[in-house]
Formats: sequence, C-alpha cells, structure tokens
Amino acid sequence: MRQDEQAHHVSVERLRLLASRVKKVYRAREDLVCIFQYLVQFEQEAPMTREQLVNHQQKRTSPSYEWLTSQAQRLRNLVVQLVYSIRQLLGAYKFFNESFVFADKDYLKYVANEMTDLQALFGLYKVTLN
Repeated sequence: MRQDEQAHHVSVERLRLLASRVKKVYRAREDLVCIFQYLVQFEQEAPMTREQLVNHQQKRTSPSYEWLTSQAQRLRNLVVQLVYSIRQLLGAYKFFNESFVFADKDYLKYVANEMTDLQALFGLYKVTLN
C-alpha cells in the first residue's frame, strides 16, 4: 500500500482511537458548558463592578458598605468556581493544553489580573476580595 493510501486507510484500531477521543470530548462538553457559564457571568460582573467603583471614585462618593461586601463576596465566589472548574478540566482531560485560552487570553492569568485590579479599587473602601 502506498503512503497516501495508508493515510486514508480505515482500520479497527484507528476507529477505536477516534471513538475514544470523541467520548472524551463529549464528557468534557458538560464541564465546558459550566465553565462558559461562569465565564460569561464573570465577563458581565467584573466590568460592571469596576465601572461602578470608578464612578463613585470620580464623583467622590462612597457606595454602601453592604453593596461593597456583597459584590466582593459574589466576585470571590464566582472566581473560585471559575478557577476551580478550569483547573479540574485541565487536569482531567490531558488533550487540553496546560492553559485555558478564551478570546486570545490565558483565562486563569486574565482572571488573576482582573481580580488584582478590582482588589485595588475595593481597597480604597477598605474591603478585600481575598
């Protein structure tokens, strides 16, 4: 058999390998859906929170302590769930690389940087995100 014929040759072993990979991707699908739900929520919450904190800072007003603490808690919980889910995915499915890239960003690093920036803004009001 010529080399190009071998490349297109269907064998039982190749079919098993393909079926195994499809099965793994299908199992990962559920985890990915969960991650993307957290990701969308983070993409909405973080900029909105940043904008509100910056607006208060520019107007020289202070948001209520209750809002600050509840928003900090929401972001904390969301980030813990998001980061945990991404790390679980990367550990469970070796066919994913060692990073989770979304919108051309290593998302774990992106979330860490965003939280550092938000911590600085919350810190102006003596509220921590950690």
